[in-house]
Amino acid sequence: MNLASRFAEAVRQFPDRSALSDDEGTLTYRQWDERARAVAHYLVDSGLAPGDRVALYLPNSADGAVMLYAVWIAGGVAVPLNYRFSEADLAFALSDSGSRVLMAEGRDVPRLLSLLPASPVRHLVVRGAESEGAPAPVGLDVVRLAAVAAEPQGLAIAPRRDGDDCLLMYTSGTTGRPKGVRQTHRNNTAAVDMVASAWELGSGDRLLQALPLFHVGGLQCTTLPALAVGAEARFLPRWQAEAWLLQAGAFRPTFSALVTTMLIDVLRTLSAGAPPAPPASPLRFIVFGGSATPPHVPDRLEALLHTPIIELYGQTETSGLITTYSAGERRVRGSMGRVRQEVAEAVLLTAEGNLAPLSEGATGELAFAGDVVAPGYWQAPEETARRRVGPYLRTGDVVTVGADGYLTYLDRADNMIVSGGENIYPSEVEAALLRHPAVREAAVIGTPHERLVQQVTAVVVPADGSNLSAADLGQFLAADGQLAAFKRPRRVEFATALPKTGSGKVDRGALKKQYAK
Repeated sequence: MNLASRFAEAVRQFPDRSALSDDEGTLTYRQWDERARAVAHYLVDSGLAPGDRVALYLPNSADGAVMLYAVWIAGGVAVPLNYRFSEADLAFALSDSGSRVLMAEGRDVPRLLSLLPASPVRHLVVRGAESEGAPAPVGLDVVRLAAVAAEPQGLAIAPRRDGDDCLLMYTSGTTGRPKGVRQTHRNNTAAVDMVASAWELGSGDRLLQALPLFHVGGLQCTTLPALAVGAEARFLPRWQAEAWLLQAGAFRPTFSALVTTMLIDVLRTLSAGAPPAPPASPLRFIVFGGSATPPHVPDRLEALLHTPIIELYGQTETSGLITTYSAGERRVRGSMGRVRQEVAEAVLLTAEGNLAPLSEGATGELAFAGDVVAPGYWQAPEETARRRVGPYLRTGDVVTVGADGYLTYLDRADNMIVSGGENIYPSEVEAALLRHPAVREAAVIGTPHERLVQQVTAVVVPADGSNLSAADLGQFLAADGQLAAFKRPRRVEFATALPKTGSGKVDRGALKKQYAK
């Protein structure tokens, strides 16, 4: 069944309820549906056939959700492009996906025009005012979204089967080109229903959306489930902790989602004294994830906001979250919750390469099978096969199993440092470093050592104005007492910033190259 049918049902039930809002205004469910069907009509008239890919290069906005819905109504496959991609990554994703339609923000058109002649794109849909720039390449049809949306004629939802592709989402790794992850309509309907059920979402909920729609955290984990049940989603166009706090008071959301970096930003902003935490907030919960999170961060923020803060875990390859907490369930400190068994079966891949159940005390690489697990990578059968063990998808993430099935994330399997025969997970060392008040950011990698083979190396970004030294950190970790001596950094390097991937994660590959000697 076409995922668009989920939203059409919400439109039928809640036509006059607010669906989407941003700094430019609000759309009701009826207006969202009418605008999206008009855009879908344009796509079909332009030659889009069911299964064709449509790329979207957009910041967070209500119109971004309009365009996504339009693609699915027309039977197309949406290709949300990372707004932080380099030009080389953008060019590759456009070419690799075979997208003949590109939807983009007007201010980005001049940058994109230089990439289009070598791409398969033949139709450009522009949102907002178009900036001055080079003339459009010959053969490129350019149309403004406002003109398309003014068309009165809508379009019926194109029939699609559960196994047909719905989304092609490009992940940014630390090395090589982005990989296109195929997600089916069944993957996404299962993910949407599971999230809505787990968190007991309903039409009275209000989502404050700071996460981008080109990642599963902002799309399948939050926005799509909210819209499927008649809730309202308000989009922040760019991340600012101050803006999020102000909207938490003005919009009065019932839930929101943040990545770890955002949690830290909000915590620091509140600790600095302005703006204050929103009074008497109706927030039911805040979810977070995206990377290993020092436990003290959600603990402190939960106390300041008086709001439950719960973790989730998922990947693009699992169509969003796959472990989390149910509504009203207390967070277990340091745990990312339990596997949602209605859509996934989980096992561990041991160091010996065997599959094992999630038994208390066990440690290994997570692997999943189930309705939310994507069928594979676009035009990359070898990579698809490499990530499979029988029917299971290898996640590359090492976890340990606690009581009652609660999982604690340790690290990426390929991040593990083996120093003097001891296994050391960088995330544990980073969490200890971040407890120092003068540490803004920290990344831990393994670098060569003549005796230990690898040594623990910390790359630290000090807080502004601090005179932090390696000796200071050594004394702090020794006094802290939570890291065994062999896990403490033998080498400390200071930097003004850490390199990041297109998804905003620390680029460990770049750090390993930089500090290889």
